[in-house]
Amino acid sequence: MEENRAFLYGESLFVTLRIRNGKILFRNNHFTRLKTQVEDFFIRQKLNAKEEQILKDQFEKALDFTSEGIIRITIFSNKNEELVPSEYSIQDLNFHFSSRELPTSSKVDLMSMESFYSEKYPNFKLGTYALNFFARRNAIECGFDDVLFIRNAEVLEASTSNVVFCKNEQFYTPENVIYSGNTIDVFSKSFNAKKIKINYNSLNNFECAFILNSASIILGVNKVDDIIFKVDNKLTEKYKNKLIEIGLE
Repeated sequence: MEENRAFLYGESLFVTLRIRNGKILFRNNHFTRLKTQVEDFFIRQKLNAKEEQILKDQFEKALDFTSEGIIRITIFSNKNEELVPSEYSIQDLNFHFSSRELPTSSKVDLMSMESFYSEKYPNFKLGTYALNFFARRNAIECGFDDVLFIRNAEVLEASTSNVVFCKNEQFYTPENVIYSGNTIDVFSKSFNAKKIKINYNSLNNFECAFILNSASIILGVNKVDDIIFKVDNKLTEKYKNKLIEIGLE
């Protein structure tokens, strides 16, 4: 029986890294966000220079596992003397590395579902994805690839991806999300995406849609429920290559 807090209580943070030609895509973005999350979630104060170097050394170990693929780093603690520890140090944290193959999908079908999460859900990359995967299983059983979470008809995101919509060559991202990932942040800045409230009932006004995450980078959305979008694989590949180029800078 595992005795770490990730296994017992689902208490963990994680980061998913895309490795390309021996380099971590969006390396600085990922590390900066990981550092901030470790500080806010576990340590509850800023890391000093020595602690930051410990975290950076662990982060860079991802490159020991592959030169081309996906690496997930999960951060958790074995500190079980108290149900809710009063404090953590950087030395209390464990780093688990797992790898998987690059995704092969070219497009996805999404099924809408009311979100489990309120607007006050904290912006942590928590390792507890059980509810997200429960929702995705429901979508798969209904013939879809993934779920699109909505809250009171407002579009949020997919189970492990952010979403972006396009109309007249202008990109739009949901104003409110559950978790805003690095890839959507970079995409929004690079392609001047506008952040707006997107109502589910207005989805048929958009020409195309995409999901974005650190593993797949970007995929075209074929449909949401019975709302069909245009999927241009060449255009999607163009955006993907541009994001990879930016990520390697």
